[in-house]
Amino acid sequence: MVRKVEIPNLNENVQSIKFIGPYLAAALNSEHIYTVEDLVDKLEDFGEVWENPLEVKQRVREWLRELFVNIRADECCYPASKVINGEECAYLARETNQEGHNAVLKVWRHYSENPYRRWIPTKFTGRREIHTRFPRRCNMDTIAF
Repeated sequence: MVRKVEIPNLNENVQSIKFIGPYLAAALNSEHIYTVEDLVDKLEDFGEVWENPLEVKQRVREWLRELFVNIRADECCYPASKVINGEECAYLARETNQEGHNAVLKVWRHYSENPYRRWIPTKFTGRREIHTRFPRRCNMDTIAF
């Protein structure tokens, strides 16, 4: 198996980006993005250089979140579980694939220059509430399979 890198060369397939598997690559391909260079060029399509960078950044964020939507969004995912305060809880899938989203941002930050660089949204971080990756509603003792 070929080891993926965080910042592949521009001529490489988007699936060579770390955290971009077949599912996310297919989503990018549906937008006619096949290479890393296509992905970098896509950023320029979101606005004009004279536009407010915050407005363009919002468009980019919405596009990425819609493109990388999780099939199991807001579902308790099994068998990935963790014991928290004596209770076994399953992982709660985010609405958007966090790792894929952040991987695209990292590639854009590496290759893009201003004004396009200002259009790159912030990366996803962990959920704000304590233990919400494995929330109480995903307690494996109370949920029937």
